[in-house]
Order: sequence, then structure tokens, then C-alpha cells
Amino acid sequence: MLNHFSIMRTAGIAHSDALLLLSLLAGVQAVATLGTGFLVDRYEPRHLVPIAMFMLALATALPAFSSGVAISVLYALSLGGAYGSQQAINAAGYAQYFGRDHLGAIRGASFVFGIAGAAFGPLPFAASVDWAGSYAAVLIGCCMLCIICGAGAFAVKRPFSSAESMMNCKMGATP
Repeated sequence: MLNHFSIMRTAGIAHSDALLLLSLLAGVQAVATLGTGFLVDRYEPRHLVPIAMFMLALATALPAFSSGVAISVLYALSLGGAYGSQQAINAAGYAQYFGRDHLGAIRGASFVFGIAGAAFGPLPFAASVDWAGSYAAVLIGCCMLCIICGAGAFAVKRPFSSAESMMNCKMGATP
């Protein structure tokens, strides 16, 4: 989001239209959060991660390969859908997978990584513009990371709960 206006400018979108795209993005994000929340009640969050990653991959690929108003609208729809679904998946996933006993510590640690990512995230974008003259290289790299993360969600298994781990330890231990 830090580079939204610059990316839109390189796609030939005026600043005022880029502002309108943020409104569209926010509206889609709200709808996606509610829709994904509905789905999280019916499916495991890890099964919904590939959908969010696909939308994020699409949002990074569109400005890398195309420009214009229609592409920018698709970008806003994809990015809003990705952000909204990730919010719902994160909110439900931490509690569902790791329980409520240590939820504050887990959310706190993830918050630190999120802030660190936000702090360091603009560096590859700036390097791409400095070295390659455009955002295309970093957007393609981000697209590939999204595809890898989405595919990885299929391989990740649900973690054992601490109660299951304790039972397994007690049953396997000899007196």
C-alpha cells in the first residue's frame, strides 16, 4: 500500500483516480472480510489461504504486466479481496490452531513480524525502481512468493494441540 500511488502512476492512472481505487479496495475488503468469516465457520482457515494468496498474486501480477483503468480496477478488487480474506483467516486461524491459552503471546509475536515486514517491505520496491527502473521485477517476485505460500498451505498440516501432545507424552512414557 505504501507504493499504491506510485504504482498507479506508472500504470497511467491519475492521482484522483488512484484515490477512488482505494475506496473501491476498502469496500471490497469489508465484503471479503465478512464473506471469508462466513467461510471460516465452515472450512479450516488453512484451506482458505490459497484463495487469499491467489488474489494477492493477481494483485501483484496485474500492474507488473499491464496498465490502464480496467487493470487498475481489477487490481483494487484483487487487493481488497486478499486483504479482507487475510484479516478473517488470521482472526480465526490463530485461535483455532493454537488455542486461546497463549493467543496473546502468539498474536503479539506475529504483530512484531508484521511491523518488521511493513518497515522493511518498501526496500525491495525502492530497489526495483532504482535498479530496474520499474516495479515489475519486485511485483513478479511478490507474485511468485504468493503462489509458493498458497501452494504451501496445501502441505501444512493442522498443529497438534498441547492437550494432545501431553496425552501422547504421558501414554508413551514409562513409569
